[in-house]
Amino acid sequence: MILRSIDSLSMGRVFGFLSMTVGGVFGILAVAVSTAGLQPWLLRMPTSMAASAQIAAPFIVLVLGPLVAGATGFALGVASAMLYNATAAMVGGLELDIKHLSPKE
Repeated sequence: MILRSIDSLSMGRVFGFLSMTVGGVFGILAVAVSTAGLQPWLLRMPTSMAASAQIAAPFIVLVLGPLVAGATGFALGVASAMLYNATAAMVGGLELDIKHLSPKE
């Protein structure tokens, strides 16, 4: 079996979802580290700015981070599929060896 083309939007959805998931995991880790008191830059801020930063930072990291990562992953997935399709048209695609298993195996 030879893989000659990949649906660009399908690849974009998969890359976007994976990127959003990874962005969310890293966002959770970043918020956990920041709430553990490992933000020395907050100590150098005026009190009014530090309070605003403490409120805004988790929102930015947990909401906007995965959204930006997902959008970037989607765009890169579409671009990757288009690049693969153009390359496969020139060189013939990938040869895949797929084994079909019956339910008893």
